[in-house]
Amino acid sequence: MEERLVTPLAGVASILLFVLGVVVIESGDTPGDEATGAEQAAYYADSLGTLAVGAVLWGVGIIALIWFLDGLRTHILPASGQLARLTYGFGFGAALFLLGSITPDVAAAIGSDNLERPLESGAAEAAGFLGDGFFIVAELMLAGFFLAVGLAAVRARALPAWLGWISLL
Repeated sequence: MEERLVTPLAGVASILLFVLGVVVIESGDTPGDEATGAEQAAYYADSLGTLAVGAVLWGVGIIALIWFLDGLRTHILPASGQLARLTYGFGFGAALFLLGSITPDVAAAIGSDNLERPLESGAAEAAGFLGDGFFIVAELMLAGFFLAVGLAAVRARALPAWLGWISLL
């Protein structure tokens, strides 16, 4: 398939897989933001299958995102090598931290399954918040990604200018 089609399709596929992964994970009885540690522990004890399926979808979405980022880097490279590297670097960093954002929940569910009992409430509560830190860093990486894409479009004319202005906003 022609590269001009593969890159946008990989980007769209990554978004669809992320959304589908979240839908699968949220289809279970997920605890609320103010859930107690005991409620978190009960959730992890009963949700390994749901979390595993959601994590696989999320992981395949990460693969599609990296594929998209590589195609985007290749497209920007003739106009600006530095912006191409920055775009890929920030995007790849965001992909890694997005992958890390789901890992603590899956690890807690696997731990609960291996122990054959619910986790201690403090451990479950901590696992419930660990992914949030990774997600915040991913958002910071995405800010750098959008800045680099915006500059590549507006300054280097590697992408349509309207896309650059949207990225900068």
